[in-house]
Amino acid sequence: MGATGARLAVVWLAVLALSAPAAAASGSISGTVTDTATHAGIANLEVCAVQVPYDGTAWPCTYTDDVGDYNLGSLDYDAYEVEFAGRPLGYVPMWWEGRESWGEGDPVPVEGAAVSSIDAELTFGGTIEGMVTRASNGSPLVGIGVCASDPVADKFGGCATTDSIGAYAIRGMPVGEYALLFSPGGEELQGEFYDGKDSEATADLVAVVLGGVRSGIDATLEEGGRIAGTVRLADGGAPVEGVEVCARSTTEVGYCTQSDGDGRYELTNVRAGFYKVEFLPAGLGLGLMKQFWDHRPARGEADGLTLEPGVNLTGIDADLMAVPTATFPPPVLPAGSSPAIAPRVSGPRLKRCKKGFHRKWVKGKKRCVRKHRRHAQR
Repeated sequence: MGATGARLAVVWLAVLALSAPAAAASGSISGTVTDTATHAGIANLEVCAVQVPYDGTAWPCTYTDDVGDYNLGSLDYDAYEVEFAGRPLGYVPMWWEGRESWGEGDPVPVEGAAVSSIDAELTFGGTIEGMVTRASNGSPLVGIGVCASDPVADKFGGCATTDSIGAYAIRGMPVGEYALLFSPGGEELQGEFYDGKDSEATADLVAVVLGGVRSGIDATLEEGGRIAGTVRLADGGAPVEGVEVCARSTTEVGYCTQSDGDGRYELTNVRAGFYKVEFLPAGLGLGLMKQFWDHRPARGEADGLTLEPGVNLTGIDADLMAVPTATFPPPVLPAGSSPAIAPRVSGPRLKRCKKGFHRKWVKGKKRCVRKHRRHAQR
């Protein structure tokens, strides 16, 4: 390349540099997290910044240092809600500034600059702890989810998972009265609310105060049972697919499924209790009547089933009948009498047409019109 070519290359690179977009500037959020009671910095507490509005991407997080300071760097030009996740350390979590949950916090705008003094004072919360075991043999259950909610204040209290010895502890809970739900996940076990209840409305509530510990909030989970059978046509015994089969208890707890192509159904992981099973073919367009086990037309006449924990009940079948067609019985007549014959009803009598006229439809009415004679051709 000659001198002229070299000079042109330098000029071209300079033009490219001037026309290239500037690198996106980034900002940061920093502050200090302290204990409300002691005013000392809280070390090793997680702090996260969540974009507003949240776009589904992972949000940046960091941890406070030994004196409670933190710095969230490399933030885009966005507004952020800042979360102080105190629960693992026993503190009630908080969103800046002083809010209890996501969506209530004051967004912090970051416009390529360092935003400081986004501080927080956290309160040490209450704790609920206990054990979860299997009802059949008392063995500890690992990986059971335990979550607390305050149904009166509509407030979330936190969640925990049982460890290798079946123990759990929900920490950093605000003041409240909580219903606890024990969820076994994929286990063939029945979840329940404390203490052995099947709904939040009937659960025994556990009161929590700041700094207090409620121990012994245990759960014993039972294995679910199974109800199975076959749905057929009463006329001919052919299997019926798509029939909804439901087992309902006296407390309206229900388990439902549908019969398959062979007419078979199976209700699994059913809580122990007393049930009535119903077979509902409505919507199939087959003109079949609903039925209750054992071959009863109404729920009040149905036979009930008592299901024990871990027991399989089979042969809970249905034979569906067609909806009967409406028929009307003949009237009952007195002895020796015959049915009355209805008199013949005729329309009004029409006058005869005079000679040379005949009756013909004209404009929707019968009229007398003159006959047209045919003349022989000459």
